[in-house]
Amino acid sequence: MNSAENNNKMAIDPAILWPAVLVIIATSLPLAINPDAGKTLVNGLLGWFTGNFGWLYLLTGIGSFFFMCWLAFGPIGRIKLGAPEDQPEFKKIPWIAMLFCAGIGISICNWAFVEPLYFLSGPPMHIEQGSREAAEWAAMYPMFH
Repeated sequence: MNSAENNNKMAIDPAILWPAVLVIIATSLPLAINPDAGKTLVNGLLGWFTGNFGWLYLLTGIGSFFFMCWLAFGPIGRIKLGAPEDQPEFKKIPWIAMLFCAGIGISICNWAFVEPLYFLSGPPMHIEQGSREAAEWAAMYPMFH
């Protein structure tokens, strides 16, 4: 096998893979064995983190937005990727439209699975949670979105 073929092959680094696998198993196995205690623990951790670090979550999002604006409109945003004679494949307006459509598309893909479960577990109009009527509502209502 020559060097070019070897570069195209995906290599797995055992020093990275196995510790990650062990952490995932060590975390998920106790939660799977005892789901009630796991639910209590995870809900407690979520409440603690959101109660104590909710401000950090918001500041991280706002900071990321301004950092991306600085990258895009600052001196780094003027660096051309590619050869000096290369021209962009798309103009700015079509590129913005593609980004917008990709964002809408991924939200549709995510909500297509989540929204029926959301309405099944918390139906509107005082319908009993998990009932047959809630299931009908959960199957019907997301079609309007």
